[in-house]
Order: sequence, then structure tokens, then C-alpha cells
Amino acid sequence: MKVFIDQTTDSELFSDAYTIEQPEEFNGAIYIVKSKMVYLDEENEIAQDQEEAAQLGNQVNEISHVFNYTKVPTMKRSEYKKSVFVPFLQRVAALLKEQGKEDRIPEMQKGATAFYNTLKKWNARKFELFVGSNDDDNKGMMILSDWGEQGELEQPVFYYWADAIEETKL
Repeated sequence: MKVFIDQTTDSELFSDAYTIEQPEEFNGAIYIVKSKMVYLDEENEIAQDQEEAAQLGNQVNEISHVFNYTKVPTMKRSEYKKSVFVPFLQRVAALLKEQGKEDRIPEMQKGATAFYNTLKKWNARKFELFVGSNDDDNKGMMILSDWGEQGELEQPVFYYWADAIEETKL
């Protein structure tokens, strides 16, 4: 199994147990990971018998629960761009430079801009914001989540900055 880690905080973000996409339209700068809603048992663990646990009514987003995300207050798009998007992309560019991957920076920036422009088009969508378990000062990756459609069912979808993630094999 592979675990994907935020290089800026060492927070484990997701694993290859989930459906992962890296759309070309964003120049490989974004991972899109599909999660699902699950029910917890009395011990606050994902229940083996989801039907039985549904009686308890304690439903959570699987990825945010398993990887212990912290929810961040919602912010306006302009505030997100100024206080999260631009500063984090600068940190990712510095990280790429540190790793000797300067040639990746322009493509990452193009992909990030394409993603941000897509977010602007999705204006009506309600995004949730999260940080990883080791991000005590909100300086790491701000993870976006919304509800994507999968067939007739809606499911939670997460968006991550691929160039700030390291894959680790367990």
C-alpha cells in the first residue's frame, strides 16, 4: 500500500486504497481523490457492518476520519487566494527548487492557475477546507473537499497539490 504524505508537514493525507486521478487539464499539479461516507461503531471506528452501524447514525467522511483531518473555517474565495493559495504555491515552488526540480515549477504554476480558474467557475459549490493531522499552524497543504457525482450517488471528493506530496510505500 502507498501512503501520500504532505511534504510540508509530514501529515499522511490519503492512500492508494482510494480512487486517485491526476487530470491533464491541471498539468499534473492536482490529485483528485474520491472518498465515501461511512458509519462508525460505538468505539468510533469504521464499522464492519455498515447497515447495522447506520442505526447509530454516526456518519463521517472516510478519508478525513481515517487520516485525522482538522476542519478549517470556510473563507471567501478572495481570502483563500490571498492567504492560502498564493503563499502555499510559493512554498511548493521553493520545495521543488530545493529538490532540484526547477523545471517543474512553470508547469505546476500553470496547472495551479487552471485549477483555481476552475474553482471560480464552480462558484455555487460549497467547499470544505481541511488540514492534515500534523498541521498545527495551518502552514501546510489546505485540502479542498466538495461533493462530486459518481453515477447517481454523490460522494465526497478531495483536491490535493500533487507537487507537495511524497508517496511512501508501507
